[in-house]
Amino acid sequence: MDHHCPWINACVGHRNHAQFTYFLLFAPLGCLHSAVIVSYCVYYTLFYPFYHQDSEFPTEDYAMMNLWEVLLAFFCLGLALGTTIAVGALFFVQLKSILRNRTGIEFWICDKADYRLECRHDSMTAHLSIDEAGQPPKFQYPYDLGRMRNFKQVINWSGRPVGNGLDDWPLAPDCGKYDLTKEQVLQKAHKASTAVLASVIRAYTGTRFPISFGLRTACCQPCSIWIEEKRLSLSPGQRLIVTRAHGEWLYGQLLLADEQSQSARDASASRGWFPKKCAMEHWIDSAAATAGDNGGNGLVKDKKVQ
Repeated sequence: MDHHCPWINACVGHRNHAQFTYFLLFAPLGCLHSAVIVSYCVYYTLFYPFYHQDSEFPTEDYAMMNLWEVLLAFFCLGLALGTTIAVGALFFVQLKSILRNRTGIEFWICDKADYRLECRHDSMTAHLSIDEAGQPPKFQYPYDLGRMRNFKQVINWSGRPVGNGLDDWPLAPDCGKYDLTKEQVLQKAHKASTAVLASVIRAYTGTRFPISFGLRTACCQPCSIWIEEKRLSLSPGQRLIVTRAHGEWLYGQLLLADEQSQSARDASASRGWFPKKCAMEHWIDSAAATAGDNGGNGLVKDKKVQ
């Protein structure tokens, strides 16, 4: 599956990706066609007196519009142009996905894989000069067959996608069918190794605009807070594991008193964003290590961490 589209009320994936791409292509073309027709009619109506003076101009072939019809035509023109731009941009996004044979989630996994390899390369070559260290390796995506073959996997004359969409995906040379799964396991381990244990020193109620923490903190919040992720309410004395940082905000998970309460409580309720001024970093002790939090060597950027 690539994503769920609320506009067609269906998930876009293996069996309907081509049809969804056709829709993204022809919807802007149809809107652009209607925009041209409406624009020409409005233009003729506005400049009718100039055309009427020309006796050779065929005025009987054009329909005249009154004021309300002209206003409605401008409204329809705005809708048509807006749809052309918005849906057309989404078409190019989907075309990029098809040519690279990746879903939106796989783009995200590959970005994090490149970052993990870059961090590993930097740690192994820290004692070398820039020239001696060279460039960090790149993650080899196992399903990239080249642009033309990637395109034919989705768009073809039969109208049906190649394969059953379950276990018969063609692979690039020297790649295995579980490479992405193995990479995600390594990314989980990398995320745990870069986590930081922190103690809450200032309360936060989860308010949308915490102006008491400063204007920059209140205004410069991560975009994901407004889309899918939540804010985490905190009280002084609590401990949490911080895994992401974005400006004046941190993302982490609360450490509860015992494992039983940790498992009984909804895990998503104990994770979220909070202002950086709420927490103080300190070394992970044996209790945190026993809970499965294996050390920390600093925060990492939001876009680089899972």
